[in-house]
Amino acid sequence: MAAKRSSMTAPYLLDWRAYHGLTQAQLAEQAHVGISTIRKAENGEPISAISIGKLARFLGMAPRDLRERGPSDRSVRVPDTQEYTRRTP
Repeated sequence: MAAKRSSMTAPYLLDWRAYHGLTQAQLAEQAHVGISTIRKAENGEPISAISIGKLARFLGMAPRDLRERGPSDRSVRVPDTQEYTRRTP
């Protein structure tokens, strides 16, 4: 029997993507996930915990923050633009 993959929603992904001025394709490429993953997440569908980790890592935050907090939440440390743009593999 195959192991069940953990999945969860990322309700603030669209807000974070817009905050950083990225298209879905740019975010998918830079975070190393499929564009269908971005689309699913932005439509409120669950995505894998692995994908949430990749997206959070690229955006410079904890996975929990990506799931629970938007850019307007001052408790989230958001990298400045220069730090963010240097984070390309």
